[in-house]
Amino acid sequence: MATSSGRSCPARVAGPMFEAYRKRALELGWTAGPDRFAYAAVVGVGTTREEGYRRANLAADYVRTAPVVLEPFTNPPGYNSLAANVAMLKSGAKRGGFVRDRHGNPVEHTTATLEQLMESATCFAGTPDDVYDQIKALNDRVGGFGHLLFFGQGGFLDHADTVANITLVREGGHAAAARAQPGTEEGRDGRRAIALLRNPHSRRKPVPTPQRAVAG
Repeated sequence: MATSSGRSCPARVAGPMFEAYRKRALELGWTAGPDRFAYAAVVGVGTTREEGYRRANLAADYVRTAPVVLEPFTNPPGYNSLAANVAMLKSGAKRGGFVRDRHGNPVEHTTATLEQLMESATCFAGTPDDVYDQIKALNDRVGGFGHLLFFGQGGFLDHADTVANITLVREGGHAAAARAQPGTEEGRDGRRAIALLRNPHSRRKPVPTPQRAVAG
């Protein structure tokens, strides 16, 4: 199950969604481990906190402009079920009200500051250690996810900053996992929260339902 930190599936919804998936898996006779879950967010990393914030703020312009869509294209015929459309009409919800920070405050993505986007776990930003701590905190809050799908480029982030950003994410992930002791809970968190130790040849036991549910 993959969830996006954008307006389609904010962090506050990821936990209940993941838990519902785990519960249904158990009902079907198998256990959904961390490798079955993914979270997507904008990531800005720098050698200093200020540099990481600057990169994240530039990349986050993608998030700020993504909701700017003509109304007819936000919900084309057949995109949502009849029941979902009825529920939306009854709630009278407006665009932007679905995303909230950890305190329940609404976040309007089109005008959000970097701090607001970080508070809603839409963005992770700072030094490699800062970003590791932010991802690990979210990982613990939602019950664990094995993959981080990160936006390393977006908005007005140029090529040089993009290369440096992605490189620091990779190097920071390796360093964080190396610090964690293998076989410990910290070690498992270091791997599943950062999700950057890429091993395309890794194997896992097959499960009865191989397909993944994707939200967002």
